[in-house]
Amino acid sequence: MEYIIILSLFLVIYILSLLYFKYALFFYVVFMPLKPLIDLRILGYLPLTDLFWLIISLYFLYFGFYKEAFHKLKLIKPIQPLVIFTAILFVVSYMTNIRTEFLLQDHYGTQVSNMWVAFRIIQMVIYIFNLTVILVIICTDNNYRKLILNAMVVSTLIIVVSMYFAPALESIGLNVGEVVEYNDLLQERYAGFFARGDVNSLGTFLSIIVIIYLANLIIHRNPFSFISAGVLLILSGGILLTGSRMGFILLVFVLSYFLFVLNGYLNNMSVRSFISAFIVIIALLSVSILLFQHERLSLVFDRMHMQGVTEEISTAGHRYIRWMGFINFTISDITRTLWGSNDIYYAYKYGEYRDPHNAFITTIYINGIFVLLLFLWSFIQMSIYYMKTKLLPFFIPLITVVLISMMIISSLGFREYFVLGLGILIHDLLLKDQNTEELLGNGIIAIR
Repeated sequence: MEYIIILSLFLVIYILSLLYFKYALFFYVVFMPLKPLIDLRILGYLPLTDLFWLIISLYFLYFGFYKEAFHKLKLIKPIQPLVIFTAILFVVSYMTNIRTEFLLQDHYGTQVSNMWVAFRIIQMVIYIFNLTVILVIICTDNNYRKLILNAMVVSTLIIVVSMYFAPALESIGLNVGEVVEYNDLLQERYAGFFARGDVNSLGTFLSIIVIIYLANLIIHRNPFSFISAGVLLILSGGILLTGSRMGFILLVFVLSYFLFVLNGYLNNMSVRSFISAFIVIIALLSVSILLFQHERLSLVFDRMHMQGVTEEISTAGHRYIRWMGFINFTISDITRTLWGSNDIYYAYKYGEYRDPHNAFITTIYINGIFVLLLFLWSFIQMSIYYMKTKLLPFFIPLITVVLISMMIISSLGFREYFVLGLGILIHDLLLKDQNTEELLGNGIIAIR
């Protein structure tokens, strides 16, 4: 019965998307970070949620958006570093995914087919092109910029709600949990419908959404309403529900930065305002805990108490030993260093393969040093460019969250919404005053 309801819901959404471009774009962005609700694949490869990138791609192709977007991209210099980084980010991410599957096929007794590899490569190219088109749309059409931002918020709220009701959703056959073991205890940590990694990756993802949402409120001088407070409460509660120590620390950092550093920078904060901001942080976290009152909320504090925060990255910690193991294994052979590994390295203490829990180490281990250097170059050149612009006050928390995440976990699950969120900030801070919509005409959207 549940499957019939879900299929009916998707059918309605597909029909709306096929009839109206704005719905196709909205649902495409909404479902970007969401996992398929049921295990049903078209042609054996295409999950229900992936149909949206196929629909939006057909729109872009039929109406000539690809050609028009790349033509206008030459005129919008502020997003060019982001487009370059996006292309390299997705190439590296997909290369890592494909090579990891080949690396693990003997270990898990699986077989990677040429059809699957071809599908992943085609998907990667389409994803890069689609994100480029959407970035141009964000920069040239204010109505669609708002639609994309709303879609990101809606998708995030769906994820958080699915986390809260995860036990009930799991009971009807939906995959929403992961079991982790520490100190001889088994704990359920739910990522809900989030498809881009584990709960630690979700903590980063939610922190980025908090940054984008707060930045949008500040840039557009929107009053802090009950709706705004509700969204922030839900996002904060979602980070607590992940049980991620890193996610909790990132949340405290983001809230502190916006209320103390950025508020003081923009408004010359007084002592009274400083105290008020501190009270707001405590109140926000406290209300989030009360609002999402659940035994899983205590998991993050239990893990911080039992395992600490810095122990795992100290020289005696599991993650440090794992990092050094992967590094030493990789650099012990020149071919492996240059082109990546063809052998599995078994992570410390576990009787099975575990990833390095570090995006940079994962990249050199799987793809070799040349790919790592290319990724670092794109990341650094983008960062230097935007840190020299008016984007700096909002770019600092974004890049800090991303850097911390990449040093602690391997997943790049933040990738799509990081790109779209940064594109929105680029429009609001670097392009809005230049009347870009007038400069470029009516954008690239020829249909409504």
